Amino acid sequence: MKHVAGLAASAILFASPAFGAVTITAEEVGNDVVLTGSGTLDLGAWTFAGAGQIDAFILNDGVAVGPSMPINVFGAPVNFSGPLTIPGIMATTATSGTGDFFGLVFGTIPAQRQLAVPVGYVSGDPLSGTATFANESFASIGLTLGSTTWTWGTPGVDADSLTFTVVPGPGGLAFLTVAGVFGRRRRRRNA
Repeated sequence: MKHVAGLAASAILFASPAFGAVTITAEEVGNDVVLTGSGTLDLGAWTFAGAGQIDAFILNDGVAVGPSMPINVFGAPVNFSGPLTIPGIMATTATSGTGDFFGLVFGTIPAQRQLAVPVGYVSGDPLSGTATFANESFASIGLTLGSTTWTWGTPGVDADSLTFTVVPGPGGLAFLTVAGVFGRRRRRRNA
């Protein structure tokens, strides 16, 4: 009897909706800015709004990765929170993309908030995509290092998030690591 009760409890725990999350990371690679995104989304807090096709983008009120492909657009999210703009961004369309198209427009008013996913996307399926902005830099687009998260949905039911992070490119990260090591040595010698 204990074994059956344990199995029933396990089934309830594992049947509960999972909190999904998507991350999109921006990085300078050579002469380009590259966005890389991955994760899963729960569409339960959103209402289907229509279909379309668009290129990946960075806007002052949105970000998306992936190639141009047919997408479904969802609007009117429940319990949406996060910044309504990314200050200083110059609207920029990607020159190329790979994988799945997905993104978020967070808009200054609720009617503008939209989530885009590939046609046929099912909540919980993995998403992975990139977007390349050729011959662009963080400065030309208006990106600054840091991280921003938007959340929506009801905890324990359909809560989800998208986190957008701007990180130094491979060369910049190596420079910061080396500078940190030498800075630490210098402080020790002077102490």
